[in-house]
Amino acid sequence: MYTLVLHKNLTTDRWQRFSKSQQILMITTELNRAQTWIEKNQNYETNQCYERAFELFDLTIADPKWQSGLKELLRARDILAELYLQNTKDELTNKQLMDAIILLSTEAYNMLH
Repeated sequence: MYTLVLHKNLTTDRWQRFSKSQQILMITTELNRAQTWIEKNQNYETNQCYERAFELFDLTIADPKWQSGLKELLRARDILAELYLQNTKDELTNKQLMDAIILLSTEAYNMLH
């Protein structure tokens, strides 16, 4: 695991103490922030949200409790990478990614719906 740049007060051990639903909700929060910036056509700010989401994804992927959902997390991270590289951010894909990530945790889904 690399040194966290954007979440300096967060450690791998601390992250792993969060439940799956808490981890999913924190990733989704970053994507929701990105959605706000996409709507304002602010790519720099959108990418900052994506960079924070990358760190959280990487922490989650390294968490042993996600071994059964690893394939889905890796695919979601790949989609995030595609969004990050776009010159014009795709609002619909960002929203679909948020929706898909929430479905990885029934508890997180129930909290939001």
